[in-house]
Amino acid sequence: WAKSNEVDLMVFMEVHPKDWKRVKALKQAGIEVMAYEHLDILRWEYLNKYATFDYFLSSNFYFREALKDKFPNIPVLTIPWGIEPNNIIPNKALQANDSIQFLHVAGWGGLNNRKNTDLIIKAFHEARLPNATLKLYTQAPIEKYGEECVKIAKENNKLILQDGTVENIYIAYQDAD
Repeated sequence: WAKSNEVDLMVFMEVHPKDWKRVKALKQAGIEVMAYEHLDILRWEYLNKYATFDYFLSSNFYFREALKDKFPNIPVLTIPWGIEPNNIIPNKALQANDSIQFLHVAGWGGLNNRKNTDLIIKAFHEARLPNATLKLYTQAPIEKYGEECVKIAKENNKLILQDGTVENIYIAYQDAD
């Protein structure tokens, strides 16, 4: 299909394990391939396979540098997400004893727990910061993150759960310090 449609470049967004056979077939057909990946979902066990790609597309500068360190011969194009100026939050000057709110926008949980939400909940609980809360936006019930996370949510009143889809992601991020 790609050859008959004269495709020069195929972009893979968030490479799924089943995509690797497609990447290989396209490369064998002489078609260049680009990966648009996000650091929070990249699967560690497939990291070396990314050397197959001709190019990377990144939405953030940190990941661009990580890709350049790991794959120095593969060009990385970085296009940051656009943010409307009225959604930019000025940094708050925090003092040592000020309360602070962390924020995590989770996802669906379960098999699609691509953002390591369970680890964030456990780490926050283990840190036991006396002046901190963690607001967790999730589209899945806490049970999707495992029994230990359910227990933590019941015991730790500094973990704030916000269920459902966030209509405006900027509003969610404005909840964080």
